[in-house]
Amino acid sequence: MAEYKDFIVRTLLDNTDENQKTGNTAFITQDYVFFESYDEVEALSEDQRIAYSSDYAVMNGASLTSKYSGPKEYRKPIPQWLRSAKSWSEVYVTAYNGTLDDRDPLYDNVGLCPALSLNLSSVIYARSDSQKFKIESVKDKSGNIIYHTIEFGTYPQDRAKNSSELEELFNSHQLTSTGKTYTGYMKKDGTFQQNQEFDYDGKKYVRVISNKFDDDSENKDKTKVLEKGTPMWAEVQPIKWKIKNWDELPKSLNPNGKGTAKTIYVKSEEAIMSGIPFYTKYGKIEDIMWQNSPLRAILNGYDLYEELNKGNGNINYKANINYNMKGKGFLSEMFDGVVLSSNIKNNQEQEQEQVEKFHNINPYGFVYDNLDNDELLRLYIKSNVSVFLHGPSGVGKSERVKQIDPTATRITLRPQMNPEEVDGVLDRETNQYKPPLWYTQLCEKCKAEPNMKHVLFIDELTNVKPTVQSLVYSIVLDRAGKDGLWPLPENAVVVAAGNESANNLAAYPLTNALFRRFSHIYYKIDKQAWLDWATGVSKVTKQEHVENSETPNAKIHPAIVAYIMSRDESILNKELDEENPEIVTDPRKWEIASKVLYLTKNPKALVAAVGEEITADFTEFVKGIQLSVEDVVNGRYNKMNFLEMGVDKKLSTILGLITAEEKDLSIVREFIRKYLGKEILATYDSLWIRNNPERAQIIAEVILKESGEEVLSERNIE
Repeated sequence: MAEYKDFIVRTLLDNTDENQKTGNTAFITQDYVFFESYDEVEALSEDQRIAYSSDYAVMNGASLTSKYSGPKEYRKPIPQWLRSAKSWSEVYVTAYNGTLDDRDPLYDNVGLCPALSLNLSSVIYARSDSQKFKIESVKDKSGNIIYHTIEFGTYPQDRAKNSSELEELFNSHQLTSTGKTYTGYMKKDGTFQQNQEFDYDGKKYVRVISNKFDDDSENKDKTKVLEKGTPMWAEVQPIKWKIKNWDELPKSLNPNGKGTAKTIYVKSEEAIMSGIPFYTKYGKIEDIMWQNSPLRAILNGYDLYEELNKGNGNINYKANINYNMKGKGFLSEMFDGVVLSSNIKNNQEQEQEQVEKFHNINPYGFVYDNLDNDELLRLYIKSNVSVFLHGPSGVGKSERVKQIDPTATRITLRPQMNPEEVDGVLDRETNQYKPPLWYTQLCEKCKAEPNMKHVLFIDELTNVKPTVQSLVYSIVLDRAGKDGLWPLPENAVVVAAGNESANNLAAYPLTNALFRRFSHIYYKIDKQAWLDWATGVSKVTKQEHVENSETPNAKIHPAIVAYIMSRDESILNKELDEENPEIVTDPRKWEIASKVLYLTKNPKALVAAVGEEITADFTEFVKGIQLSVEDVVNGRYNKMNFLEMGVDKKLSTILGLITAEEKDLSIVREFIRKYLGKEILATYDSLWIRNNPERAQIIAEVILKESGEEVLSERNIE
């Protein structure tokens, strides 16, 4: 018998978005079932983007608009999730009217319209052998064909017309359970409602406990969805999928097709489910990533952590919560284990035999995934290859080494370095060298953990003259100390780092011999990544806390974070100007400036860290703070002043509101949303949270309380 995976092709998904600012192809996943991306739907008209809902999705909490529309029939549209993030706190959706909008990942009233790719040859075989994969044309009210559908799999969809009878039979224990359940909405404890399937009179029905969203919730036949907690019934029916690449299909499926398609790309005609958030936490970049979404787990039947550990996603951005739906979820629910006759399997086996004859298309089993710099560094260390890390001061070269090997042995080169620190001390009594400290430490670590790679980190290599660089020649070139002494253990790896001459007047180029011996990784300063780090909670002692502060400091003072947000990329890394060398900034100098600001509470004290010009600009920026929390709570402001305000002033305004207590948070956030905008609100939330899980949970609860009113207001606009 043929299983569903014989017909669904895993699709390579580019999950990055230019607004997400989290990276590159390292975020690619391979999934059976997924949502469309922002790029895919952006090219469509608003009418083409509008989605409608199955009754089952509405029963589970889908939010419908109050207005009717539609080319085929008049129904209430539904917002649907896309898999692309708009920012660190929002995910794209298509709204009720087809416009591109966004939602917080905590929203659970958005529709799920899954997409997938079908194997062309398998479908063609199946259609010739059975009545499966029925293709139909869909027409508008004028009789024009607007798209084509294909039937594949089954799922609860329309409200059962005999619902009252089914409930009576259920209560009198006269229904036969099939033993199968379907995933429903997410409950408050984070588990999923399971809806049981029953067999009656040759059909299958599912008993659903209503999770009605509001009074606009209605079924396709215009009957109202029952109140929350009330049993309802949905009939299990074939799923109809819109064929997205109809024109490219072969003539055996589309008589007018071009025959260029490699798969049949489809998307469910209706939202098949709802009541599940994109993610259940709020406040970190990982929370808006498709790779970490419970929806990905449910649609594909994945254990998300297991997939990330296998390389299906970016393990460096693993979220705090894992969702394990292995062997469960949509894929297993839409089939009864098997779907077609054994003849189809035989056909596929024959095709596979032909493919295996030509398996040398990739005889070495290569993979072609793109890798970011951190992944490259980890792989080269694992391969025992010497690596040199290039990049400006403050980019975090040392920190990256520490993340891979927290106890890395370190040699920091200095202009007037004593050669004995590298070569060892000559014992004049025996006329033999004693091993240097770095060598003793490295050997002890490598011997204690022989199955692990241990890093010998040579720092500031380009910050010293070639005469001092020569002290480590033999270590790098020969993997041994002076004159062959102190051979490095086999599990020791040399990693070196230094600044570029463009960023540091004291930097020197590597000698040709050293340059050739290293592999080279080049780092650049990433403003968004730094801002994500900067809003985290600092591990400081009690004495270092700001006076009268009730919570630990953010790593970087919120005023500095807001200032850098309001400026272009160069403010984080001002390149060296030999005529005016005082105006040099890098992430490390901003960290110093933050410590000074926490201690002194005087913006002008930053001058020694970032120079007079930037200090003056920063001082003017923070002087723009115009409101206190008390002003907002008591309504002491002129709203017209804020509606015409530029981004710079808006950012400085929220600095005065970061001290809001939990009891005032809803009022402050509503003010920011209304007069400063949603993007400024996202920035405010980030600054208020400080990557503190407890504060993130408070924000999440506030958003959930606000979400009902916010959705209602959007429907009223329509």
